[in-house]
Amino acid sequence: MLGVYSLWSGQQINFNKSSIYVSPKMVKATCTDIVDILGVKLMEIDDKYLGHQLLKPKSRIASFKGLIEKHHSKLKGWIRILIGRDLLQPRVCWSIGNGQQAKIWDDPWVPTLPDFRVDGTAHGRGLVNRVSQLICYDSQSWNKELINQCFTPREVLTILSIRLPVDLVEYKLLWMQTKSGEFSTQSAYRTLIQAEPSSSTNSNSIVFDWKKFWMIKAVDPTCHFCFCSEETSEHLFLNCEVSKQICESLEVFKLGCAILWSIWKARNKWIFDKIRVDVKSVVTMANKLYCEYNSPPSTMKLNVDGGIAPNSIAAGIVMRDSEGTFIAGSCFYDGNWHGVDTALEAEARAFLKGLEMSHEFNCSSIIIEGDSKNMVNYLLDDRLKYPWRIRSLILDCKRMMYLFSHLEIKYVPRGANVVAHQLAQFAIRSQSNNCWQGEIPSCIVNHLCADRLSFNF
Repeated sequence: MLGVYSLWSGQQINFNKSSIYVSPKMVKATCTDIVDILGVKLMEIDDKYLGHQLLKPKSRIASFKGLIEKHHSKLKGWIRILIGRDLLQPRVCWSIGNGQQAKIWDDPWVPTLPDFRVDGTAHGRGLVNRVSQLICYDSQSWNKELINQCFTPREVLTILSIRLPVDLVEYKLLWMQTKSGEFSTQSAYRTLIQAEPSSSTNSNSIVFDWKKFWMIKAVDPTCHFCFCSEETSEHLFLNCEVSKQICESLEVFKLGCAILWSIWKARNKWIFDKIRVDVKSVVTMANKLYCEYNSPPSTMKLNVDGGIAPNSIAAGIVMRDSEGTFIAGSCFYDGNWHGVDTALEAEARAFLKGLEMSHEFNCSSIIIEGDSKNMVNYLLDDRLKYPWRIRSLILDCKRMMYLFSHLEIKYVPRGANVVAHQLAQFAIRSQSNNCWQGEIPSCIVNHLCADRLSFNF
């Protein structure tokens, strides 16, 4: 009978995994004969299939015991996850980009306030709802008049101290327990341990399930361009519909490596900075990379340096041609600065000012040197996690870096960056912002002459 069933159904029976159940009233010898003939085993009362008990024991309640225990275990796991969520949630804050999604009165978005939230005024709560309403998009700055109407004096100062990037990108959730704002399991573990009650004070509390926690997958394997398939090298460069659009816009065989590099850079900008891919921008970048090998233009060299003083940051920038001749210089000063990472923000401002000066002078090929190894690494390596406090400066620097057909950013020791350092110190001493073109400022004349003797590209 079983052979006929297999023949007609096309399904083969695996007797090694099969078992039969016989009535308790059947003669034992008969049971043994049947089992031997079929080559199967005799089913026991507690046998399970796919985790479920097939036969009901005498106690009907006992037959559901395994199922109850399984669902109870899952319920405990969810409770523990929710406990972890409630402990982690107060430690996050939104980094404002375009502000269109952030809710003023519900979301945490002001990093220097308690709980990162604002209370505002009764009048203000009726005027605005989204952070985007507080931003003047024509000047890409805060609407000071509206902010003064909606918030308390202390909240006004803290909101206006938040620097908006030039390109108002989508906002990003920051994990405030790390300097970079990026979530890490190590910092989360430390946070949960600190918040977990001791066994002596609450012996009945639910212990956090660390085994499940460490099994959480932090990386989304989905392609961050098309969101349709798993991201592999083959998919990203060959099969992804967005990448295909980029390749079809240029002569792929002529631009080759430039296109692949541009796709990779665009992918990293989404992964690390949450900047969505723009096909035209990627095509433009690939074209510039390709062109720089055909006709490299004359190159300008800039040295930049940051300076600090109590509640102040400054920057010095000097531009020279390939012969070491002074072209232009500038110094920046902010005497009302409050925060942490003072030196790093000053260096970030210096690099951004250097890029802005190069763009104002219509330079297409530049070399920028600075004595901050961290800043150079942050700008060149998309994989690095930088402090969230300088996020808007990094984003603006990277945006401007794509404006040049040829760009090199180099680290140099302090001794090779003396001229820019002196301009930054001049800004602190004079507490002023200055620009020079053609005429060399007196504070760096001697240093510029000495530096020219060892000047090299």
